[in-house]
Amino acid sequence: MTRGGSMTRGGSTIRMINLGLAFLLELAALYAVVYWGFSLSAGLPGRLLAGLGGAALMGVLWGIFAAPRATFPLHGMAGAVFRIGWFGLGALAFLAAGVPVAGAALAVLYLVNALMLRGR
Repeated sequence: MTRGGSMTRGGSTIRMINLGLAFLLELAALYAVVYWGFSLSAGLPGRLLAGLGGAALMGVLWGIFAAPRATFPLHGMAGAVFRIGWFGLGALAFLAAGVPVAGAALAVLYLVNALMLRGR
């Protein structure tokens, strides 16, 4: 993918696709928490709090620690642990909501995407 130390056109296209997939996976993890919250047998206020509140909390944490312009960006092992936990929570939310295939797909796609982005 590299020629003379610079990215070839194909390499940068693949990277852009992987960055787009990473964004979609971030949205999928948030959606998983919303879906889980609304699948609970609690009353409407409880479902709203769990679904929308959980997704809002995850979004705030992502913005603080993992977003491209994060306030306190985590790097190295701390960043990896945060991202694995964050996407793992999304996968577990799908599992808890009774959609194990979606949870497994989120986990596998995240791992493949993370490995592809790491291999710059």
